[in-house]
Amino acid sequence: MAEALTLSLLVVVMFSVISWALACFLKDASIADLFWPIYHALAAATYLYLALAAETSALAIVFAVLICIWASRLFLHLFFRRLGQEEDHRYAAIRARNQENFWWQSFFTIFLMQSSLAWLICAPFSYVILSAQSFSALHGLGLLVMACGLIYEWIADEQLKNYLRRDSTDDREKPDVLVRGLWKFSRHPNYFGDWTFWLGATIVAIAAGGLGAWLAILNLVLIYWLLTRFTGVARAEQTLPIRRPSYNHYIESTPAFFPSFLHSPLAARTSNEKTLGFAVTLLTVYAISSPQISYGDEDNIYESVETEVWMFDAFIGKKKIGEHQFEVIRSRDKITAKSAASFEYKVLKIPLFKYEHSVVEVYDSQSCLKSISSETTTNSKRIQLLGEKKGDNFFVTGTNEAIFGGACLMPFAYWSPRLLDQKALINGQTGMITPIKVRSVDSGDNEKNYVLSGKDLDIELSYSSEDKWTGLQSKLPLGRTLKYELASYRRSVPELVSLSISRN
Repeated sequence: MAEALTLSLLVVVMFSVISWALACFLKDASIADLFWPIYHALAAATYLYLALAAETSALAIVFAVLICIWASRLFLHLFFRRLGQEEDHRYAAIRARNQENFWWQSFFTIFLMQSSLAWLICAPFSYVILSAQSFSALHGLGLLVMACGLIYEWIADEQLKNYLRRDSTDDREKPDVLVRGLWKFSRHPNYFGDWTFWLGATIVAIAAGGLGAWLAILNLVLIYWLLTRFTGVARAEQTLPIRRPSYNHYIESTPAFFPSFLHSPLAARTSNEKTLGFAVTLLTVYAISSPQISYGDEDNIYESVETEVWMFDAFIGKKKIGEHQFEVIRSRDKITAKSAASFEYKVLKIPLFKYEHSVVEVYDSQSCLKSISSETTTNSKRIQLLGEKKGDNFFVTGTNEAIFGGACLMPFAYWSPRLLDQKALINGQTGMITPIKVRSVDSGDNEKNYVLSGKDLDIELSYSSEDKWTGLQSKLPLGRTLKYELASYRRSVPELVSLSISRN
């Protein structure tokens, strides 16, 4: 994930250099506004490009495409609006204040600042695009809100564009202020539509989970501040009341940001309805999104999630060759296991063997495999595997294809003690079924040791007295041994928050 964030930052900053060079050539710094949405599209496209190189999901594609559509529409809207115009008065004033130093100062104060801010806004969405998550109802709600915000913003911009095109000599009834369409509900419906788009993206990020969800919420607050206080509303209304006196009445009668049809009676009577409306919106997002809230009835408790993470150092003999991480997430009705290994064996600093493996497995509550997706690269040979249970059969596609019957299949899930009860396991790299035998061996200490054997298979597994996996040794050709030593283990169970509701 860090590599993806770094790459996207480099792409965005490099494009800001190009934008700055073009602005210097044209002597028009206001083209920075044109490229503001493009920075977002470049960040999202970078994440999608990296996701497509491995495993991705329809959710990631739709999410990234929506951001690119938003960016493309806004870029074209701003481009045609600025076509043939001189440098915006704001940038012209900055240029006049800095004179000779403006050409290089503008890169840091305008172009680099905007590109970095756009990258920060899109950073929490990297996990949504790169994690190949399955689609959920909350994801769908977020995508729907994004689409609604995009359409709302587009309609508002089109209504304003059509209004400005009308010549007062041709239409005597042209009002001094646009108060029709979406503009009768708020003074800046285009900005509200823009914010709604990012509200939907935040809901998707919350559904994806992780620290990115919190950053997305903070970014949503930042976008609200930018649209209402920094630029947006604050900038637009600096001169409008002077140039159009009737705009003062428009300010008194029409909300600035949140449409009037969203205002509650309580908000209508308060002196700070924008802040209240924003707070209500955020609380609503949190309420519908939090998987850890119970509303006082055991039947309505959202599922609590337990997470276990093992990190093993891998050795051949005494030589460390890499690491292997396992993450197991248990919820009420399923178990999701993720694994990633990276090995490299060198002799005299010459690489003789390189191995990369990643897999995502989904089980039902009985530890029976529902789906699997893996990718393995051994030196230059790459193997991909997809498997899914349909009815009573398990279908495997990818480099190898097969269909297996049986009520319950299980791969080499060393983290699960139920592995020890199996007679055969499905290989998570090749998709083939491997018959096994398991026997207990005396460890001479408090650990429990078992030998798992089969064709070309001799593995000794170690478990603690609490049945937690603690190590592995596998015999290799030429008398060598692959050994896993536990470097770290952590287990987390979020506390359940209960909100009691009286029922009269």
